[in-house]
Amino acid sequence: MKDAEGKLALSAVDFVPANITFQVAVTRVRNDNGQINERVLATMKRDINNATPTIFMEAGVPSNTFSKIYTLIESELLPPAMALRSHGTTYDKEMQSYTGKQMVKGGIIGFGTESNHEKKVLQMVKQGAQLQRNVDLKAGQVKDQINAMLARYNIMATVALESRRLVKYSSKQKQANTALDVVGIQFHPIP
Repeated sequence: MKDAEGKLALSAVDFVPANITFQVAVTRVRNDNGQINERVLATMKRDINNATPTIFMEAGVPSNTFSKIYTLIESELLPPAMALRSHGTTYDKEMQSYTGKQMVKGGIIGFGTESNHEKKVLQMVKQGAQLQRNVDLKAGQVKDQINAMLARYNIMATVALESRRLVKYSSKQKQANTALDVVGIQFHPIP
């Protein structure tokens, strides 16, 4: 140590970010007959065995408390996020053929031919809004439960968000809008 005097000594410790997050993705697989099948998959970004945030270890959060928090996010927040993404994928498929189904049915154009498909799309929009609300409400519930568990360790939980650009549908829009998706929980020290 005498030779190290005046020099900076660093040790390499694995730093784990202060969040527990997941990803919900759509996979597309072409089967033998050429048809593309889509499947929604949801996974935690880090395995429970190596996901304890460094902030938890520094604050002395017990491993069983971390396990409860991880499981809470995985079992309570991930399923509604997956349901929302699955619904969004189905809605996108429906919208690809919306005008064809809306306007012409059996060679007839006009009153009454568009109402069934239009009603279906409106119901899907309503369900999408409800599913988004479910994710938001569940995120608030999970965050509150986690904050109750972490208060004694001076750690605060907030909802982790990722932004996603929305499609620009109108030439009158100056720019495309951005959506914020709930992707887990992040943690912050309370000074």
